[in-house]
Amino acid sequence: MSQFFVNFVDGAPYQHGAGHFQTKRVSYVITSNDYTNGGAQVPVVFDKAFGDANYTVQVTLELPTANDLVTSYNPTFINQKTASGFTLGLALNKSDVGSGGGDTLILHIVAFHD
Repeated sequence: MSQFFVNFVDGAPYQHGAGHFQTKRVSYVITSNDYTNGGAQVPVVFDKAFGDANYTVQVTLELPTANDLVTSYNPTFINQKTASGFTLGLALNKSDVGSGGGDTLILHIVAFHD
């Protein structure tokens, strides 16, 4: 059986340079201000912009070295969405996050152009 490879870089037929799928990994360190505010806004910028802002995003969180549980952080909204990226809102469950900051989050992002 032959393998199927997704076209990540060819912009055809949209001619905007980005493929129909994009992946991005973003690291973010929770600050004491994030803890105080009960959340964070994490900017995500794609390596190559889509032709427009008509895409769907799937986000998975990873806490590689944290003492807290991954359920302590919840993606809540996407804001300021443009062809080149967006801002991801994260809510912090303060009862689970005891350190007041310092956790490093890895966001694994897949975007699908609609």
